[in-house]
Amino acid sequence: QTFTGANTFTGSVTVSSLTATQETVSTITVNTAMIGTAPMLRAYVSFGYTGSTITVYSSYNVSSVTRFGMGYYTITFSNALSDRFYMVNAIATAGSSNPDTSTARTVQLYSQGGITTSSFALQYINGINAGNYDPYYSTVTVFR
Repeated sequence: QTFTGANTFTGSVTVSSLTATQETVSTITVNTAMIGTAPMLRAYVSFGYTGSTITVYSSYNVSSVTRFGMGYYTITFSNALSDRFYMVNAIATAGSSNPDTSTARTVQLYSQGGITTSSFALQYINGINAGNYDPYYSTVTVFR
């Protein structure tokens, strides 16, 4: 179909090809969330462990954070993901007002704790003696 002059479309419009001759296309708005398979944020949680309490500060699509031993945590989704091939990023601090910054620490997926469409486990490792630690504050994001 050929359009001339000023045309405004509302709702959903599908264009398989576009040719502009001697005209200026001033504005095209595209919903980029619908293009391709770029990773999208599926879940996040910010939490900490002090004393014997897990405190969740903020979250999206996370129903619970469960500690199952020093340095071991299970993150459970509110709504399961389509498969278990998602990306997890996690950071943490070990201390409260005076964190030990001289110690190399690692957060890793803990496969023995299970990586499923509904949950995954993390292990917080103290790099010097390879023992675990409980994070004072941790932020975890999940992309798929």
